[in-house]
Amino acid sequence: MFGALALMCAVGLTGCARGCTSSRPPIHLNPIMDDQPKVLVQTGSDFFFDGASMREPVPGTVPIG
Repeated sequence: MFGALALMCAVGLTGCARGCTSSRPPIHLNPIMDDQPKVLVQTGSDFFFDGASMREPVPGTVPIG
C-alpha cells in the first residue's frame, strides 16, 4: 500500500514540474566547454601569420566517411 502511494505521489509531483520555467540560470557541469572560443569558417584570425583561420589539408589527404 505504501509503495503504491509513494509511486502516485512521485508521478503527480513530476507532472507539476514539467513546463514550468525558472528565472535562475541553468546548471553547467563543465562550464569551460560551454563558453570556449571558436573560429568561424572563412573568417580572419590573428593566430596564423597570414590572417587565415584554418590551414589547408596536407597534400595527399584522403577524406574518410
